Amino acid sequence: MSQILFNHPSEKLYELFKTTPTPAIVFDLDSVEKTTHQMKSDIKNFINTKINFAVKATYNESVLKTISNIIQGCDVASVGEHKLAKQCGFENFTSTSPYYSIDDMKYFCANDVVLDLDSIEQIIQFGEQNFESKKIGLRVAVPIPAILENNASIGLDSRFGLELNEDTLDMLTAVTQKYNLEIVRFHVHTGQTTPDLLIYKLKYLLEKSENFHNLKMINFGGGFLYLYAHYEKLNKTIEEYNYIYRNWSKKNGRKMEFLVEPGSAFVTGNGYLLSKVVALKSHTGETPFVQCDCSFWNLNPWIISNPLNISNYGDTINEYTLCGATLFEQDKMPNKKISKVRINDLLIFPAYGGYVGNMKNFNLLHKIHFWGFYKGEYYEIDKPSFLP
Repeated sequence: MSQILFNHPSEKLYELFKTTPTPAIVFDLDSVEKTTHQMKSDIKNFINTKINFAVKATYNESVLKTISNIIQGCDVASVGEHKLAKQCGFENFTSTSPYYSIDDMKYFCANDVVLDLDSIEQIIQFGEQNFESKKIGLRVAVPIPAILENNASIGLDSRFGLELNEDTLDMLTAVTQKYNLEIVRFHVHTGQTTPDLLIYKLKYLLEKSENFHNLKMINFGGGFLYLYAHYEKLNKTIEEYNYIYRNWSKKNGRKMEFLVEPGSAFVTGNGYLLSKVVALKSHTGETPFVQCDCSFWNLNPWIISNPLNISNYGDTINEYTLCGATLFEQDKMPNKKISKVRINDLLIFPAYGGYVGNMKNFNLLHKIHFWGFYKGEYYEIDKPSFLP
């Protein structure tokens, strides 16, 4: 497997940053393409395992079309995401959501998409509709041992999925028998996945699958940024993963397919936020405030990015609180150490390619520009349709 998922911007793209109207999100589509090819190739090392893209990571059509030219499968959380993904060239779909309306269920069944349902109640609602297809998937909550937890993992403290304890197994048996349903897929999301956590999930889910004789697939979800961060363990992890599966298959006389569906790992490192400094001020005893012309809160509240001041690169490093353009008090990035800032300096924030622009538009702010760089060409690209 390859160690590097993302590349630094080319010299040409770096120079183009300097003349791009702000605020802007720039996607390096060459790098998106390279990352997608790399991950598709890497996943082939895991036995019986295919890769999908989690559409929720971006709604930008240019990015989605770049990815769908390389891999045909994706995971969608809604009818809207399915329509967008289909429009952008994806052909194979999985879906999970904490809630589907009856109309949603009808739509997905009409489009031959198996739903990975999140609760007993949703399974009952599906069964009551007596759809022609009786196949469903199950969103599973995985208990993670404390020794395998990390600062971005989530197990039974997640609000999603069903814990497969004895009571749940009994209810699932009763409901599936009543409505003649087949559970054909497990679907899990445990946040960021380390090599050791992946092996644990494989063992746990294969063991639980022995209670589900119609189960054909296990979807491990995403969280691949941490997996690649532990690159030195990956070759050993692949060997162990394949060994565990082969032994399980031989013991049980069954085959199982596996699916992974990263989102951030495809796109996060291939996008950049460009923002200009529009005001500077200080309060007694506080870190100086730098007002930017974008909203960090609107774009993505959980990104913690270390910006580069390319207008004054190499000057004295100072600590600042970078402030977003909304009236929300927490629209800020505190304690950022960057080169001394001045009015109109251009700040480049890396890791803004994922989960950006599909969140919110608090205060109905001005338009943010979306740009793409591909094969040496630089051009403005479509933004998500619901943004102003």
